[in-house]
Parts: sequence; structure tokens; C-alpha cells
Amino acid sequence: MPRNDSGVMSIPNTFVDQTTITAGAHNTNWSDAASEISNSVALDGQSQMSGPLKIASGTVTAPGLVPGSDLDTGLYRIGGDNLGVACAGAKVLDIGTTGLDVTGALSAGGAAVYKSGGTDVAIADGGTGQSTATAGFNALSPATTRGDLITRDASNNVRLAIGAADTVLKTNGTDPSWAKIVAANVTDGTLTHAKLASGVTATQANMEAASATDILVPPGRQHFHPGHPKAGGNLNGSGTPAFATGDYGMGAVTDNGVGNYVVALDTAFADTNYWCAGYARCTDVVGSVQTGVMSSGSDGAKTASTFQVKGFTVGGGSAGANTDNTEIGMMFWGDYA
Repeated sequence: MPRNDSGVMSIPNTFVDQTTITAGAHNTNWSDAASEISNSVALDGQSQMSGPLKIASGTVTAPGLVPGSDLDTGLYRIGGDNLGVACAGAKVLDIGTTGLDVTGALSAGGAAVYKSGGTDVAIADGGTGQSTATAGFNALSPATTRGDLITRDASNNVRLAIGAADTVLKTNGTDPSWAKIVAANVTDGTLTHAKLASGVTATQANMEAASATDILVPPGRQHFHPGHPKAGGNLNGSGTPAFATGDYGMGAVTDNGVGNYVVALDTAFADTNYWCAGYARCTDVVGSVQTGVMSSGSDGAKTASTFQVKGFTVGGGSAGANTDNTEIGMMFWGDYA
């Protein structure tokens, strides 16, 4: 009788003392024994399995299938559909339905194989040798100095060193380079601009020195030039004295009587060394020779921020009485504080 499903073999025939043993019964026992011996695996490797080899589940420290002289290294069952390989009583391989997990370094043909969370891969092996994105990019980048750019030549990504001060990035249509803008680079058309740096635009001191030829003059600084008027306007001295629309830098007007005014300046001069020019005329006198003249009164007050103006008529070459001229034009030059 062969082994049962559990591999247990039983003897077909048993014998009792002092009874006859028949050849058939005797031969049946030995036939079964011969069959099961043939069905066993020979130690010298002659046998070939015809069915699955069932081993004990084992554990990581005592695997179910081991070499005869190394009892803590071999195969064991971790769980359902999960096989482990132990070495020296520790798991080195975990095989499951979701994949294969290796404990420790993995190499193929002597070369290390990258494992997530493992050792950083060297640049020579296709990695960066670094463990963060920034450090990895820095390791691969050809840039070496602050301000460097990365560009591509005919075949490779290369370093373009930072340019000299006040140069811009230009291209000849093939490769970029640093250079200054020259007249040939500027064509007719609208030039859009951003706010210019302080070193490029004129300061008050630059304008007052009136010597620089290599800086730009913004509208808010041009009046600081000594040859540029600081204030001016057209005063109507009749009625309530006031400047006509369009004056520049002129303030309030004080009426001190016929033809006598004190005008204020919006911005004071540095001192009283400023100067002015002007004219006056009457536009409401018809049919007579009458021209207005602007003059500072003989007792005229002059401060850094106010100036006295006197208007009078002239006829036949002689000065007449004070009059409220309808147009008294004036312009001032000097040094602002």
C-alpha cells in the first residue's frame, strides 16, 4: 500500500507467530516497500521529482529548506503567497505578489544597482552623487561662479561666465555673449524703458555743475541746470493780481498798491544772488502810446523766496506813474538749495 496524502506508509500484511506466511502476502509487503523506496529521493542525486517538493514553513532563523551544514540560511514562508530568503538568520529577500524587496545593497555583474532610499548614485554611473535636487543640479551644472549662465554650444551645455559690469547679453544669431550696446544696435522706433539706476541719471549736483556729458537728464532734474529758468509766469496786475494759467514755480501774489506787487516763489533759492528778466505792457489802453515796464521798486524787498515787482507806464521815452499792467512777464534763474 503506498503512502497516504500525508506521506505516511502502512504495511499491507502483518504476520502472527507459528502461522504460515504465504508467498503472496510476503511478496506484497516487499513489493510495497520496493515501490516506496523507488518513490523516495536518492541522496546522491539520482532521483528526479515528479511532483512538488513540500518543505516546512520554517522561520527567518530556522528556514524550512536549508543546506545541511548551515541551518539558519535558506527558504522559509513569511505568509500567504510570500516567500523569504534568510541568510545567517536574517531576511535578505522578500518575494511577494507585489514585487521583490532586497535588504541591503543590490548589484548586478559586480555593479551596484540603485535602490530607492539607498546609496546615492555616482555621476559616472548616471546619477548625481547627491541626495537632494539642488545639490544634484549643482553637481551636474557647468556653472562655477555667481552670475554664470548655462548655454549650449554646438554640442554641449556649457558655462557662460558672468559679464563685465554694465554689459548686456547679446547674440550674433548663433551664440550669446556679453557686450555693451552701441549705436548700431539701436534702430528707429519706440524705445520702451524701465526705471534707470541712479548712477545713469543726473543728480541735482550734476545739473548744477553743468559739465557731465555721459548721463541722462530726467524731466524732474533739468531745471537745476544754471542756464535753465527756475520759475516764471505772466502776471495780470489789474483787479485782483494773479498769474495767468501756465506759470511755473510761481506762488502767491501780494498787492501793495497800484503797480506794486510782491510775488512768492514756490521753491526758495539758496540765497539772494538769483536774477530775473521780464517785460510789461498794458493791453487795455487804446489810442495812446503807452508801454508797461517791470522793475523792482527802489525799496523793493528781495528774499530767497519773494521778489517785489513794480509796473509803470512810459510814453515819449519818459517814465510815468505806477500802473497795474495787464501783462507783466517774468523769469528767474539762480541756484536752488
